[in-house]
Amino acid sequence: MKIIDIGRVPSEEGLPATLKRLFEIDITDKTKFSLGVATFPPGVRIPPEGDGVHAGDEFSIIIKGEIVSVNNGKKQRLTAGHAVYIPAGESHWAVNESHEDCEIVWVLVDP
Repeated sequence: MKIIDIGRVPSEEGLPATLKRLFEIDITDKTKFSLGVATFPPGVRIPPEGDGVHAGDEFSIIIKGEIVSVNNGKKQRLTAGHAVYIPAGESHWAVNESHEDCEIVWVLVDP
């Protein structure tokens, strides 16, 4: 078993949101699993411009607050307790339009 103190994990640089990659494990020689947490302060958009697209599937759970997610042009408001699946190749972006932080646990399964 491996235990990580999330408070000691450095944030990824160059992003307006706090993004921490907690685990990154090669499941097979062709598949990588990443688990992390993200904190979106009010007004923050990821990516800052345009759409994001991943080569692998993304899964998220909104732990606290709310966020607006736009996937393939469809806008949806997500709140604490929502779980999200974004298939590989689907364009998306998210913005925190609320007045409090939004906390998300995320998983990427990349080929």
